[in-house]
Amino acid sequence: MQIFRHFIIAFFLLTSVSSFAQKNEFLNFRKEINFYHEFVNQRIDSLKVNEANQAKYTKRVDDAFSTFAKVANSHVLDTFRLAKDDTTNRFLFMDMRTSVAVKSFFSSFGHLAVYSYSSSSRNKYLIKDILSNKVVVVGSRNIPYVSDVFYLDSTHVMVVEENGDQHTSRMAMIYSISNQGWKQIDAFEGLSNEFNKKGESVKIFKKNRPYFQLECSWESSMLLPLDVSNIYYDPYTKVLKYKLYDANKQFKWITSKWQNNVFKIDDVDVDEVVSQGGVQMIR
Repeated sequence: MQIFRHFIIAFFLLTSVSSFAQKNEFLNFRKEINFYHEFVNQRIDSLKVNEANQAKYTKRVDDAFSTFAKVANSHVLDTFRLAKDDTTNRFLFMDMRTSVAVKSFFSSFGHLAVYSYSSSSRNKYLIKDILSNKVVVVGSRNIPYVSDVFYLDSTHVMVVEENGDQHTSRMAMIYSISNQGWKQIDAFEGLSNEFNKKGESVKIFKKNRPYFQLECSWESSMLLPLDVSNIYYDPYTKVLKYKLYDANKQFKWITSKWQNNVFKIDDVDVDEVVSQGGVQMIR
């Protein structure tokens, strides 16, 4: 009985320490991002907005966010609001300046959480393995949102970023998991949307691409159904797929199976398909 009592006391002590750390590190991030806003908007007379200071304070705010994410169970911080009808999604609009979101993804292969923050001054996301409490991916570009994460198998994960001016496009990438960590790999084969020397958009076949890009402008997203830019993955058939709509809002499935660690699939621009149907785009 006494051993059980000690276990209960230890459990609550650990829970209290974790809860304190969650809130303390989150408040530190809040302080750093607000300072960063003031800095980049030249409201701090003693600090010049130059390359050295930009690097210094960008790193400081990113480090503060990473430190918060690394706290155990920070993905369920009670300060965040729970999204309606979605227990995996928590968010907070902070100080009318920055939105913070944490979305959890569960699979038989693992449990992951995506931490994101977005503001007019800085955007960032990172992915944490919940069970090991380790950050496994840090977004390398100024992209705040991830729409989906799919385990393809026990050693490969597909991450689908939201990009474009209004976050209406999608970019999928594959990570290989090993004892050395997570590493992005070239796992797509097919036509790639590129720009030539004249700045013209052209399609070039590439046997090894790091991304699959589904381009969709805000105008097309207003004309077509809401799932126009969704990328799906079926873990049972190992098939990636999306709906390619025509100008009449009819769609066909475009699919590709995960085989030999590759998806054979072309990049697509939804605007091209819609304009070929003779529909006048909204301007």
